[in-house]
Amino acid sequence: MKHRVLPYALALALPVAGCASSAANTPPPATPTASQTSAVQSPPPGPPVVPPVAAPSPAPVAPPTPSPEPPPAPLTAGATDPRDAALSTYTHDMTQALVHAAEGQPVDPRWVAHHPDHEHHHIASLSPEGHAAMHLLGNTLDVIATEVELQAIAQPEPGHHHQLSAIAIVLPNGDVRWGTAAHRHDTSEQTQPTPFLDHTAPALANGIARVIEALRGSCQLPWLSDTEIQSLPAHIRTEVLPDAGATHAACARAAEVHGEWRPHVNEVRVFVRGNNHVGILRSAFDVENPEGPAASARLVLSPVHIEVLPEH
Repeated sequence: MKHRVLPYALALALPVAGCASSAANTPPPATPTASQTSAVQSPPPGPPVVPPVAAPSPAPVAPPTPSPEPPPAPLTAGATDPRDAALSTYTHDMTQALVHAAEGQPVDPRWVAHHPDHEHHHIASLSPEGHAAMHLLGNTLDVIATEVELQAIAQPEPGHHHQLSAIAIVLPNGDVRWGTAAHRHDTSEQTQPTPFLDHTAPALANGIARVIEALRGSCQLPWLSDTEIQSLPAHIRTEVLPDAGATHAACARAAEVHGEWRPHVNEVRVFVRGNNHVGILRSAFDVENPEGPAASARLVLSPVHIEVLPEH
């Protein structure tokens, strides 16, 4: 029996025996249930994620507390000087003139200005405030102390002006004590020396020379003590008692200045008591005929200003 050979293309087109029925009998893939889908798509949640906590900032470190500066060395008391006696006498006479002017008593003419406008330039020309103050203080005043500001000016070279000041305190018994000294340096001259002071008030001029020598040398003077002015209010005692730090600094600076020191006087304050009140009589020095000649120049006092200190 002869077998026919089918063409190659036709053989490919015929199904293979058993293959079709096998494919037809194969069941389709099962569809997953909802629970299976969920189990596959949603894995169980893990533990909650805790955000990282930042490390706490270190506490700020406080800067070290600076050590307190040591207190200045105390001032060393010095001996009295023969020139102190003349300064005491001059200050006593000046104090009496200011007290008499405040009380309405006659005043020594040496302190009275020869001014055309005599009424307003007389030492006893009291302002309305002055009259009100005297109403409280009464007509009789007791002197506690007199303060005179003494200064000296030096110009060792152009553009350098030095001013040295010291406070002289004259007590009712005539003793001369000294308060704070201070030094100031300026590039331009701020204060002029008092003209003809050697002629008009040699006691003041010599007192200035005496204190300049002490401050530029040993820095020792008969310093004022708190026990000598106990009747003054506390804030006034603080003003007039010597400041050791400022005075030591003034002595050091003054010692470095090489040149002529020329005298200058400024203000005066008289501390008084009346009717259980403490008051201050203020005045300033004024030079008449400052252009000279020296014989015609006079050192006088400006009108007295009066104030009553508060009780504290």
